[in-house]
Amino acid sequence: MKKIDNLLAWKVLLSIDNLGSLKQAAEKLWLDPPIASRMLACLEDELEIFLLDRRTRPATLTAQAQELIPHIKRLVQDHEALLSSVQSIRKEQDLRMRRTLRISLPVNMDRTPILSALLEYESMHPEIHFEISADRGLQALLNKQTDLSFCFYSSNQPGLHETFVDDFYTFLLVSQNFLNQHQAPEKIEELIKSPILLRYPSSPYYADFIENGVDQFKLRQCEKINYGDATTCKEMLLAGAGIAIDLNLGMVRAQINDGSVTAVMPQWHRPVAKAHVYCRSENKNSPLYQEVLKIIVKNGKSDLTSPWRKFTEKMNYINRKIKKQS
Repeated sequence: MKKIDNLLAWKVLLSIDNLGSLKQAAEKLWLDPPIASRMLACLEDELEIFLLDRRTRPATLTAQAQELIPHIKRLVQDHEALLSSVQSIRKEQDLRMRRTLRISLPVNMDRTPILSALLEYESMHPEIHFEISADRGLQALLNKQTDLSFCFYSSNQPGLHETFVDDFYTFLLVSQNFLNQHQAPEKIEELIKSPILLRYPSSPYYADFIENGVDQFKLRQCEKINYGDATTCKEMLLAGAGIAIDLNLGMVRAQINDGSVTAVMPQWHRPVAKAHVYCRSENKNSPLYQEVLKIIVKNGKSDLTSPWRKFTEKMNYINRKIKKQS
């Protein structure tokens, strides 16, 4: 028997001491008992001492083997510690070799197309890992807390490189639960008395108005405004708590499709949001960054993440139909 294989034989011997029989020791180590017995016989030949007293049933350890047990325990423990250290070294090495890109995506959109594409890219490039966060903004990018940031505005901040994605529009959305309790506003002045749902004005480019062509309506005129993040606004919208002003259509795609959410006064909307993806200028020529930017831009188009164009066509069709009937 080769000496390099002796470790398993020592483990068999240690298991016999712990369990009391060769059969149980072999089963614990996933060995056939005859194979385990031959391994010990080879070790005995190599050491020129008897380790197993085969005259008893079951076979027991000899006095010489009992003397070796403390040393065998240390040997096995040292081997396990060695393997653990090697595994830790490999993990650290893999982390150093694996490149991580930290990407900030808005909550107020259907992120599924982007996330699915990034996961597919990651599966094809195991050396690349993506960490996704929500609404970190450009300051986190400048502070090197993120590497790429999807934002619904354009910025000329120095040190940043921007790539245009698409235009995004939001509408005045109501749920059927709201319409069961309230009259839908038909004139912009009626919005003053209506409960309004707004996202927190955290963006530096936040606009306190909605528009219809050249006309504007200041939202601060509204007497009852409830603020929340995108998820909270969606929940309040579906509960019938008010009219959602700046909720991305991708957040309520299913409800729009089944008719439980619709728009009132669809000619009024937030100013167009020009979505861009940003990275630091130092990374704009990186092949990896360019690949990931293309993925985000391609899958971040509003037709995929916020189908406002189809929604507008649908609303225009409904309005034309109503006019014909009247």
